[in-house]
Amino acid sequence: MFDRGHRDGDEAARQQCRSWFRAVRHRLYLYARQRADSASDVELLLSRTLERVAEAVYRGRVSAEEDALLPYTLRALSNEAIRMGLSERRRREAELAYSRSMPEQSAEVSDMAAELQRKLAAFVYSLPEKQTEIVLLHIWEERSFAEIGRMLGVGESTVRMRYEAAIRKIKQMMKDK
Repeated sequence: MFDRGHRDGDEAARQQCRSWFRAVRHRLYLYARQRADSASDVELLLSRTLERVAEAVYRGRVSAEEDALLPYTLRALSNEAIRMGLSERRRREAELAYSRSMPEQSAEVSDMAAELQRKLAAFVYSLPEKQTEIVLLHIWEERSFAEIGRMLGVGESTVRMRYEAAIRKIKQMMKDK
């Protein structure tokens, strides 16, 4: 977490962050659990928060000392939970607006749409794990290739190539079925 590929920051600070995180991980988990709806949201929330904390330590915005890390991390965790909540609310509002703008569909059309969604989900999840992760982050979470690259510790061009390969595979699977 604290030693993502392109970061060559102070090794001592990274070691302090790692040992600090190991010591407080249960406390952070409980704190995040109060602010998230599901276990997967907690993991995402913690991951994003710790990435921000690592970046702040690396950039020198916060000391790697334990007494500075905890308040900063708790504040960052709260802010990230707010961001995630707002993003989720915007997504739900957009889906609701879209569904209201759609003319009434017949049961047959609804069934066809549901079947298509199931097939697309099956295609996406049948991809290699690295490609599935990138497709979900880019399409569902609307993350840029640069953001995804930073999250996964790979270059933006690698993310873009994996995404394009995944889309080609999905198109081919659709043609074959």
